[in-house]
Amino acid sequence: MQLRRLLFTLCIVCGLLCKIKAANTTNNGAIKDPMIELEAFAAPRENTDTSRSIDFDVEALQSRSIVDSNEDLMSAASKKRDVHGNVVTISEGNRQSLHRFYVERGQLTETEGDSDSECTFTYVLPQNLPQASRVCIASHTRVRAVTSKTTNDNLREIYNQVMVAKSQMETMQNEIVRERNIPSREFAALKRDVNYLKQESRVGNERIAQLHTQLMHEIVHKRENRIEFGEMENQLLNHTIKYYMLRDQHGRLQQAHTALQDQVSSLEDQLASLRRTVEALTERSNVEDRNVASRREAETTPRTLQTGNSKEPNIVTPAVATPATPRRPSRAGSYRDCEEVQKRGFTESGIFALRLPSMARKMRVWCDLEQDPGGWIIIQRRTGAELSFQRNMASYKKGFGRLRGDFWLGLENIHKLTNQGRKNYKLHVDLEDWRGKKTFVEYRSFRVDNMESGYRLRIAHYSGNAGDSLTWHNNMAFTTKDVDNDPFDRNCATFHGGGWWYNTCAQSNLNGIYYKGGHYRSEYLDGIYWSDWRGGTYSLKSVSMKIRPTD
Repeated sequence: MQLRRLLFTLCIVCGLLCKIKAANTTNNGAIKDPMIELEAFAAPRENTDTSRSIDFDVEALQSRSIVDSNEDLMSAASKKRDVHGNVVTISEGNRQSLHRFYVERGQLTETEGDSDSECTFTYVLPQNLPQASRVCIASHTRVRAVTSKTTNDNLREIYNQVMVAKSQMETMQNEIVRERNIPSREFAALKRDVNYLKQESRVGNERIAQLHTQLMHEIVHKRENRIEFGEMENQLLNHTIKYYMLRDQHGRLQQAHTALQDQVSSLEDQLASLRRTVEALTERSNVEDRNVASRREAETTPRTLQTGNSKEPNIVTPAVATPATPRRPSRAGSYRDCEEVQKRGFTESGIFALRLPSMARKMRVWCDLEQDPGGWIIIQRRTGAELSFQRNMASYKKGFGRLRGDFWLGLENIHKLTNQGRKNYKLHVDLEDWRGKKTFVEYRSFRVDNMESGYRLRIAHYSGNAGDSLTWHNNMAFTTKDVDNDPFDRNCATFHGGGWWYNTCAQSNLNGIYYKGGHYRSEYLDGIYWSDWRGGTYSLKSVSMKIRPTD
């Protein structure tokens, strides 16, 4: 639509320019101001086209009409329509007649009127003719157009209109150029977007390729790790099997070693008993020999005196018997505890046989008669690492070790000793670290219950200078690696390396593993320790537990 308007305006501007040139130009280029009255007669003609042609009567125009010199005849003709509203055109013959008319009037020169130098126009007028039109067309009706007189002011007004139309034409042309440039800018923007998207696509494809390569490396690495993990699992399984085999073998060897130790201890006890018997018999034989020699000497002395001097009076000297050496009391007596042994006159510590009313057999114990006040029964002693205390409940019940070395007296024996009627026992514990420093603790009440209660510990009334690390174990049953009597959800004996009256788990562990040097490194606190003295990570050099009746 804008293009159509532009073309229409362009046609008008060109027509106005031709009018100005034809009306204002003379032979020497001066501007004139003539008045011409134009009378034109047009006869309608049949035409197959939608427009009509009008023939102007030039003679009538010359005699009757005055045409304004400022209006072009073609412009005057362009304002005419027929009664049907069709376009009016000028024929070639009338155009030449009009040209000759203007030449005769002196308003045109031959050169200016030449068709080769002038431009001609065919005006296609709009169908809706303005009501102010001065043209009326009818059959065989004379048309007369009379224009008003034009002055220089009119020319300037026309020029101004031309300039306005030209400005509008330039504006419209700029708008058309702008509208033409909009698709080109949009196309350029779209092209830039397409290029950007292509670049992003290339970058994305490269990133995808990198990720794909990385993923493939990860997959390969994961497969390699899975293979290595499978190999490590197999190795771990093999090592586990070997560990259990070695542990079973170690257990069998330990049991054999324990049996051999028990046999050796029994043989040593038998040998000591035989030695004591031999010593006693030897001593008794010596005493009897001395007694016989004394009697013989007493019998022979008076006879010698009598036969040697018969003159002297017979003096009878009574035989004086040589006093016999007092007999040493036997170590295998009917003692109920080491206090009675001390009362029988023994002052040297050693092995003695006790006979308790509740036991059919004698109980061999080590009596400590030297530590004040004496009469102590040793129930546990640790001085080295030769004897393992990681044993089952049967061993702890019966007892193990050597009385002259490291040993455990046995839970059943301790129970029999501490439950003899109304007699109460106290517990004394000696501790020594690796710098030679010694300390002790005592509990004035000590008792161990029977097997049905799990050999439960009963202690009270602490005293000493090493700290109370055993009261926390009070009222606890005895736990070993094969019998779990502690309140912990796992077996504390497997962590601490020996049997004890574990709670959850231990503040003291006198039956633990013997570590040399004091501080030790282990996954668990399994050393021989008294936590209130040197702590749980310090394994003591020596410990002993001893009991005696209270005063």
